[in-house]
Amino acid sequence: MLAPGDPAVGRQRARPGQVLVLTGAVGGSGLGRHLAIEPRVRAGRWLARAGATAMMDVSDGLALDLSRLARASGVRLVVERVPLHPDARRAARRSGRSALAHGLADGEDHELVATLSAADWARARRRRAGAGVAVAAIGRVERGAGLWLPGEVEGTVRHWDGQGGWIHGAG
Repeated sequence: MLAPGDPAVGRQRARPGQVLVLTGAVGGSGLGRHLAIEPRVRAGRWLARAGATAMMDVSDGLALDLSRLARASGVRLVVERVPLHPDARRAARRSGRSALAHGLADGEDHELVATLSAADWARARRRRAGAGVAVAAIGRVERGAGLWLPGEVEGTVRHWDGQGGWIHGAG
């Protein structure tokens, strides 16, 4: 919900050179966290006021939702790091999949991803603690198309293969 005077921020305005940010840690929500949704309304308003040019919620899995943002904006997103929730590590021990795989593909995290110019991110980063908003840079926006994700080996990246996430109506 927008407050009076808050700018509306859609998915289609990410631009090359911008910073990609995320409001919290992801993965493993199916262990029960998905039942205690805490909407990121305050963080969304704060990001909009901080200059976010594109923003959306992460409800169908980080990779799938980032691919949607990249497609809507006509850009390539490069994710350099994924803040993993402790539940992602717990889920990994149970499933045999990596914690990173859970962080990228599990849905129902209910965080926000956004893009900001480097200058706006520098200002926002200095003010975030005082505002009580948890937000971290996870990557960057480039010219091109698609989504590039961290590989299982630290320091590597890979093109997203389209696997994972929740596709509504797919069964």
